[in-house]
Formats: sequence, structure tokens, C-alpha cells
Amino acid sequence: MKITVDIAGMYYGREVHLNDDPGSDEPYTVRDALIAARKADQESRRNGDKNPQLNFAEDDRPTPFLRSISVDHVENAVSRQNPARTYPAGEYAFRSDGVALGARTDGTEGFVAVDQDGNPTGKRFIQTWQYYVYNAAGVDISRAASSAVTRRVIPFSVADESNKLEDGSQIVFRLVTIFIDPTRRPAIKTAVEKGRTTNSAVSLY
Repeated sequence: MKITVDIAGMYYGREVHLNDDPGSDEPYTVRDALIAARKADQESRRNGDKNPQLNFAEDDRPTPFLRSISVDHVENAVSRQNPARTYPAGEYAFRSDGVALGARTDGTEGFVAVDQDGNPTGKRFIQTWQYYVYNAAGVDISRAASSAVTRRVIPFSVADESNKLEDGSQIVFRLVTIFIDPTRRPAIKTAVEKGRTTNSAVSLY
């Protein structure tokens, strides 16, 4: 089974082959494809090729959950959209922001951004890795508008109808920004809350 792994924005793309029979009753997962790509990159490097090297880290929650992705380029990275555009050699890496329940700017409880130690960072948004699976016909099955499949948070280690791999599938990882608190709150509401805090009168006109 041929699968293509793409890491958008890190100038990485690799075709990997998974055995038609995974050796168990469980179907292949997106995580299996990443492991295969990483292994293929390592073998190429040992053979002297200067191909990009994919790596990733994961957490247990209790199933493996993707935490970070890195791609090491020993030569200048080449844009796949425009081969004439290159970027400096080196490692490109990003670790997804963590989230935890906490107090948001309006005082209500909700998700807040935290660092690796679980301490709030004060960021109004998080940046995290998301993946999308396209079938051999190029249809995004992760967000298939014409079916009952909707975009859900499915760990890359879990097989699901929204990430089912087949021969010719393409997996695309993108770094996305998700807002969890407004960058600016309504001025009137904020003024009223400040007035309550200071026990002072607040003019809304």
C-alpha cells in the first residue's frame, strides 16, 4: 500500500509503502505511516543520501497523541510549490502548545494555553499540528462535506473512518492557529467589569 506523507511548511514529502496486511486485525494508522517515513529517511541517510529527515514526538493520553514534528534538512530546503524558492538548511521543528482548564479573561473556566510544565502562558491562542487524509481520488475524507463524517479530534494513533488509509492515500500535516480567547473584548463590557472592580460609576455614553 502506497502512502504519501506531507508536512506543510517544513518542505517535506515522502512516499512510503506499508504491507497490504498490517499483521493484525487492526488497520494502519496515520502514526504507522509517520513511523514508516521516519524509518525510510533513516535508511536513506545511512546510504549517503542527503534527503530531509522526519522525526516526531508523542504523548500518552492514554493513546499516543502527536506532540511535535521536526524535519532536518542537510541541504537548503526547496519549496514544493515553487522549486526556485529555497530556505536555509537546518532543523525545522515545532512543538504544539499545551492546553488545560483555567480562568479565561472574562473569568469563566475554559481552555487556556500552558507551557510544558502546565503553567499558563497568557496566550489567547494555541498553535497545534492537525492532519488531513486524502484518498486516492484527492478527496479530503477528514472533512468530507457530502457524508456523515465531520471534523473531529482523532489521535493519529487511532484508526477511524475519517482517517482510513488506502493505497494512494495522502496524509498532510499543517500547523494551525486556534483562538481560545478573544484578542480584544467588547469595550462596554470591559468598562462595566472595571467599574464593578473599583466600585465606581461607569458611563456608557
